[in-house]
Amino acid sequence: MSLQAQYDNRYCPPRCPPGEGPSAMAWTTLALGVGSWLFFPVVGALGALVCGMMELRKIKEGTSSPDGEMLVTIGLLFAAVHWLGLMLTLVFAGGFLFLFFLVLLA
Repeated sequence: MSLQAQYDNRYCPPRCPPGEGPSAMAWTTLALGVGSWLFFPVVGALGALVCGMMELRKIKEGTSSPDGEMLVTIGLLFAAVHWLGLMLTLVFAGGFLFLFFLVLLA
């Protein structure tokens, strides 16, 4: 079997040509990241993190347009900062409640 025949039988994933514009998943990540601050805090941040990581993997594989990488990065930053703030708020609120009940019972 010739080298060309071996190459033709091998599976190559489709490549996305540059300059096609950001994908719908990139726009979704940005919308969910911004929406996590405005409309739907927990679900939006979690959705932006999941969609953003999937889209970044597609961009790295070459199956999605690299034009959306900045949108995905911004959406992920919005979601990550929101998620971090939410977790810190819960930790501090739990600590204050613990101290409150500790003083109340003493």
